Amino acid sequence: MNKFKLYFIVFATLTVLFSCNKADSPEIIPLRDFQVQYDAEIEIIRDYLENYCIDSSDVNQVFKLRKIIPGSSDIALLNSSRLCSIKPIYDGVEYTVYYIKTREGSASGISPVRVDQVLAAYRGAYLNDESTLEIQNNIRSTDFEYIPYPENFIYLNQTIRGWQEIIPLFKSGQIVNTSGSDPVNYTDFGAGVMFLPSGLAYYNIGSGSIPSYSPLVFSFKLYDVRRADQDGDGIFSIDESNESNGVYDFTKDTDGDGSPDYLDIDDDGDGYFTKTETKYTDSAGVVHYYPFNGAAVDDPATPLVDETKGVPSCGLDYITPTRVRRYLDKTCH
Repeated sequence: MNKFKLYFIVFATLTVLFSCNKADSPEIIPLRDFQVQYDAEIEIIRDYLENYCIDSSDVNQVFKLRKIIPGSSDIALLNSSRLCSIKPIYDGVEYTVYYIKTREGSASGISPVRVDQVLAAYRGAYLNDESTLEIQNNIRSTDFEYIPYPENFIYLNQTIRGWQEIIPLFKSGQIVNTSGSDPVNYTDFGAGVMFLPSGLAYYNIGSGSIPSYSPLVFSFKLYDVRRADQDGDGIFSIDESNESNGVYDFTKDTDGDGSPDYLDIDDDGDGYFTKTETKYTDSAGVVHYYPFNGAAVDDPATPLVDETKGVPSCGLDYITPTRVRRYLDKTCH
């Protein structure tokens, strides 16, 4: 199992966790104050950014980082025009998360939301402070995993918090069909590097060879994105959220039953499954399902009678974006 695919456990409710030391005897890892720990780690991350640069990259967006050579013309990551940052808030702490956007992705690609599935290659490393060795520029990175050829799509909301924050800032690439043993290739995919405080990774629990309280560095390539439908009701999860200026909130709960719409098979609580309320039967007796939004033009090659019609309201409004679709109207079945 890929390490970053492990669920990020809500460690705020834990007091102690055990890990094995070199003698395989249990060691108690105390839970530290989130703000105090972040304040210490952001200095480690900034030290790394000040003393490392991009060593090389190729057409496949494979990036290698190395220490700056004193007296050279190397440009520190911290001074790179590619360096960006965001400030998410978790556990009462405002984190500064640095990332390098080497390529956003295809203009026709899509950016995932945190409930989507992604196909991504990556290299992961943790930062460790070797100041006790009395060496200059004492922050070093240690690789813990390298996945150059991902085999499966994964749900983004099953990754660590940092991935859920950074990956949606990139877009998928384009599929290129080729011949030979590898018939599918991707071009113009999103690629970058992220620098994560442990509060957005594994914090005090660590993971495998990753020590507890380790800031992480991931270089990654976002090949592909699949819109997900977690509850299998025929509506993509992204369309079962509250959206404001490109920010998606998945707490939307139309019927107030405690289950958010993207995990609820009967969104309005009227006793009729959402999938039942989005289907229709054509003149030949064949059952179809309305798309969430109608297409600009109908595609006669598809089985849908008219793709310009999205899921209708109770009054058979198929088009208005603000309409209350009938599977969200408890009075309509």
